[in-house]
Amino acid sequence: MASTLTQALLATSIAADESLPQRKRASLAILELLGLEVYDREDVEEIKSEHFAGINAVMRKYAIDSFDKYDRLEDSDAAILLQHVVDLSSEYTEAAINEALTMLEETEHVIPTSAIELVREHPSVFVPRLLSWFQEMLDDAQGGELPENFMPILVTFLLAELRATELLPLLLSVLHLPYRGAYEIYGDAFHENLPAIVASLSDDTSVVDQLIRDTTLDPMERWSFLTIYKFWVRDGIMSREDAVAIVAGHVKHFMDHEDIEVISYAVYELAELAGKEAWEIVTQAYDRNLVEWSRSEVEDGIFGGEANVNKSLQRLRPTGLPDVIEELNEWARFNYDDAEESGFFEDDDITLEDFRLWQEFENYVDAGGSAETEPESNTTVKRDEAKVGRNDPCPCGSGKKFKKCCQRR
Repeated sequence: MASTLTQALLATSIAADESLPQRKRASLAILELLGLEVYDREDVEEIKSEHFAGINAVMRKYAIDSFDKYDRLEDSDAAILLQHVVDLSSEYTEAAINEALTMLEETEHVIPTSAIELVREHPSVFVPRLLSWFQEMLDDAQGGELPENFMPILVTFLLAELRATELLPLLLSVLHLPYRGAYEIYGDAFHENLPAIVASLSDDTSVVDQLIRDTTLDPMERWSFLTIYKFWVRDGIMSREDAVAIVAGHVKHFMDHEDIEVISYAVYELAELAGKEAWEIVTQAYDRNLVEWSRSEVEDGIFGGEANVNKSLQRLRPTGLPDVIEELNEWARFNYDDAEESGFFEDDDITLEDFRLWQEFENYVDAGGSAETEPESNTTVKRDEAKVGRNDPCPCGSGKKFKKCCQRR
């Protein structure tokens, strides 16, 4: 797939190079196409055969059996060869792109490494296609049809790794999907990854300020975006003092507008930034009983100085998403091959007992037990226990749906 796309794009580039005579372009481009691998799709191979039949007809007309004999070509026949090259290259390019996108869309519990590497190798080809896919997904989601697969996360991560700034307005639109649609799409990746991604796509504080003050968003989502200032401080885009001033301004705004749901989170961020300059506004928030955190702990952070700031910044993940494959290797869904093979992931009706036994087995192996032997269990299996459906609350107590939490494990 990778070499096919590379060769097809190179042939297209040669055919379009007007600095070369038509005959030269035709000979070099055809030479590149001769190396195309056999494709496993019959329709693509049929098209290849048709175009090469047309190419061979012209070559037989001039008895061309070596590349130095292309000079015999009339301009009209050279143009015919070039058109065959362009059409065939286009077909192969489209087939390779669609194959990679299909691999991404069908991702379950195996990282689509080859597709990801192909996207990395040809960003100019894939970025527009990924952005187009994202827009279509967004249109469907705004109509109430949320995606059920892993594709939105993969597309977001790939565009973030490639630093495609066009992703930002699309993400902002996702945030305003009804019924917490953004969290339904991204799950834990919303809090874990999106702030770092947004921080890498823009240094416009007004964009982040608007998100934080947007009362239509969930309070936890707004807190996630409060952390973006720390990324900018760490990366040298913003001074600590400026970040403290902005967050303190948010606290004052929240108090003035009785927007109390996010005040505690903003105060926490001031403690993370050792924002002693904002102690007066923090004190006012405490005096009005608007802060949930321990006053003494926040005070320790506020006056913790540079050492506290350094600890806060060191806890941050890398800005953006530097490596999609490295990131996904940390995800549980890509690290349970045995569970996948057993059919665990396909079972929509996992019992509470199944869930307990699975956790017990994991703990047993983590403690040094052999995966080949079963742990002793004091639990009696009762199959009349209540079923856990994919859309039921997860029995682990996280508050998420089972399909968005431990079923992934």
